[in-house]
Amino acid sequence: MLLTGVLNALGWLAWCFHVYDNQQYVWKCAVSILLVSACLSLEVLDFPPIWWVFDAHSLWHAGTVPLTILFYR
Repeated sequence: MLLTGVLNALGWLAWCFHVYDNQQYVWKCAVSILLVSACLSLEVLDFPPIWWVFDAHSLWHAGTVPLTILFYR
């Protein structure tokens, strides 16, 4: 499963690099893919809840919501 996500991210980054000359806004896509990949560490490296409220999975969702907005702009 993790390998599939890494290959998907590499495919998107390759596409961004390929079309950058024609579509200057594609940097937003590349940044969002890189930041989502960084947020993936929250899913992979699980930790106990902070203050019994914020666990790794909830922080993963909190981090990916603004990144989808960036991706679709």
